[in-house]
Amino acid sequence: MRKGLIVLVILFALLICLSPTLTSCRSQRSTQPLLSVAPSAAAGNDIYVADQFGNIRALRSDGSEQWSISLPDEVLKRDSTASHDLRIDLLAAQSGGKIFGLATQLTGRDAGSTILFALEANRLLWHIVTPYPDQGGNPLAIGSNAVYVAAQDGALYAFARADGKQMWKYQVSQGPLGSPTVGTDGTIYVTGPNSNLHAITPEGKQRWVVRAR
Repeated sequence: MRKGLIVLVILFALLICLSPTLTSCRSQRSTQPLLSVAPSAAAGNDIYVADQFGNIRALRSDGSEQWSISLPDEVLKRDSTASHDLRIDLLAAQSGGKIFGLATQLTGRDAGSTILFALEANRLLWHIVTPYPDQGGNPLAIGSNAVYVAAQDGALYAFARADGKQMWKYQVSQGPLGSPTVGTDGTIYVTGPNSNLHAITPEGKQRWVVRAR
């Protein structure tokens, strides 16, 4: 009888933690950001590394630190409703100290949403909520005037490098896309289902489509 009572108590505790309406256990778990593999990027001789707390550090080639920035702190300065629990998923560095990246809000009102952000050295230029990116590869590509995101809704989105405003949306398919690539002439290449390769102009128009295999 006593063993049966102990089992019932344990099951009840698990149900409390898993219940969507009872958040006491969940709130305790969310006090620390979830661990993630720290992404890094390099441009020239500079190396950029992000940790599990949303901090980004710029390192010289000898390993000494140039600067650091807390992305959650900077986002909260601009949006008081944002969550401080941010997981940086991707960094893409450009020469001249320009850095673009994707992060996920882990808790709060917009938990699960994706943020696209831009830095110039240790200064946050802008951040926006973007459609959920494809998880099958690198969903981010950087052009001379735009940042491109391949989303799971089958569309390629273009956002202005200067301020993050959406420039256009090109619907490739209704499913996940491959990793986008930008050519030297500004043409964006991305694959959709059935291995169709799409060539898209910098203005968001279709240049051509061919079957890759």
